[in-house]
Amino acid sequence: MSLRSPSLRLFAAVSVIGLAPFLAQAYNNPIAGVWAGVDNIPVFLLKVIEMILPIAVALCVLFIIYAGFLFATAGGNEMQATKAKRVILWTLVGVALILGALVLEKAICETILSLGGTGVCL
Repeated sequence: MSLRSPSLRLFAAVSVIGLAPFLAQAYNNPIAGVWAGVDNIPVFLLKVIEMILPIAVALCVLFIIYAGFLFATAGGNEMQATKAKRVILWTLVGVALILGALVLEKAICETILSLGGTGVCL
């Protein structure tokens, strides 16, 4: 029977749909502990920042390494050197946006706390 056979596709679709409820019951959510205590929007946003920040930092490091690799292998190829410069430029723009978001979050949080509000800060 070919993998392109309509009957095989139908069997696969029915199997996946039929097994989905059983697989969902057996699934243990790995981030359930991260979301414990989230009962308002500021706490939710802080949790999202806590989750995204390490990923963003790792991506920035990887892109800088990639740009360095492009520079090292350019070997006089002006087009590849220009591409490496562009990668570094946009990586630094991303780093600036990440740092700007953190500074903005801290400033807003401290302003709210100084005005007598209650909240949570990173």
